[in-house]
Amino acid sequence: MQELGALPYVAEKDARADGLYVVPVHYWQDAQAAFAKLAKRARNKLGADAPQLVAISQGLYEHRWTVDNGDREIVKSRLLPAYFARIDGPRPKLAGWELAARSQLLETNERFLRVVPGMETLPKRFRALNSDCDHCQKDRRRGDVFVVRHAEQDKWMQVGKTCLKDFLGHDPARLLLAYTLTETLAEEFEKSFDGGGWQRPVYPAVDLLEYTCAVIRVEGWRSRKTEETSGIRGTASAVGSCLSKVYSELAAKDRKTFAPTAQDEALALDVLAWVRRQEPDNDYMSNLVASLKHDVVDGRTFGVACSAVSAYMRAMNPEAELNMLKRDGRESKYVGELKQRLRNVPVTVVHLQAIESQFGPSMLTKAVDGNGNVFTWFGRGADVKQGFEYLMTGTVKEHAEYKGKKQTMVSRCVFEPMVPGAVIKAKKAGKPANREV
Repeated sequence: MQELGALPYVAEKDARADGLYVVPVHYWQDAQAAFAKLAKRARNKLGADAPQLVAISQGLYEHRWTVDNGDREIVKSRLLPAYFARIDGPRPKLAGWELAARSQLLETNERFLRVVPGMETLPKRFRALNSDCDHCQKDRRRGDVFVVRHAEQDKWMQVGKTCLKDFLGHDPARLLLAYTLTETLAEEFEKSFDGGGWQRPVYPAVDLLEYTCAVIRVEGWRSRKTEETSGIRGTASAVGSCLSKVYSELAAKDRKTFAPTAQDEALALDVLAWVRRQEPDNDYMSNLVASLKHDVVDGRTFGVACSAVSAYMRAMNPEAELNMLKRDGRESKYVGELKQRLRNVPVTVVHLQAIESQFGPSMLTKAVDGNGNVFTWFGRGADVKQGFEYLMTGTVKEHAEYKGKKQTMVSRCVFEPMVPGAVIKAKKAGKPANREV
């Protein structure tokens, strides 16, 4: 050890080498209370000895992690006041009991028994459909119950998951897990420790959605599955980088690349309002509403909250597109000639959809002009919002049909927000804004 101020400094590898548990100072009293509760149960209900949590020393624990800034990995570290402790004593349990089987409740309301290999035939009563616990006698619905056996006394009992520990043993190391610097806590530490203490990561809901809109606009939507299978960073990871409280060059670069525009901010508010109006009819929507119900988002629901923008687009696009394409009952016709550059065409954006393909992410943008003609563009995303009017400039790439409707596919598109007098300016530019063929 080396001295650092009033407390000794302990490196991570040294603590692990000594087999010590690292308990942050502000968790120490809670950890002691948990062991005192276990000791009381061991003495009064199990008739067994209880383990003790023994503090060996107190010092500054150094936690290290790496941050990838895009060019190289930078090693970060924080010093955390902590106790270094060990656990003395056995795992308390009722003597003589062993696990015999697990009884699972199926969707068909039948019981399925998984018997421990080598165990003798279970008494018939354990095949009955019930979820009682013979140990605590508490009447509640339990998906799984367990059968335990005392071989010497030839006793059998059915117990719930919570009571099972009394028969197989309480693991003090697992009990301490909630108060030590585990990998889960380390991850939170890296994301949210700001020198003032520990906190569960939370993110402003509006900020999260604004960055999500910006990332989708620039890169398209990339799911967690895409990230896992392709190695390409997903949308939620990019948003997490933008909102990170830990400084890194990558996070600074992401915040600049994905700086939300005024339209991103407006879309984020629309998404939030839409989510909060929902009456969930499935697990996903229920989780989505729960994740964005309040003004802050719990870090554990981060990915689900980010997916709200994609869900909103999927839900809104069909309705908006249908209404716009059927406007005045006019049919879409092909516009312009191949390779012709169309300039300042007044259009309304009716459809935005993030597309994932083998060539990478892109955004499908559909727009309709005043005559009901449909324009389609695939690109990295324009700074546009569904339902808004723009002056579109683009090159005719192809004339095609989709679901029996004529569409003019364009490339190299630029969208300028519609302002008063914009249509008049377009007409004065010389050539007509568009030409049907």
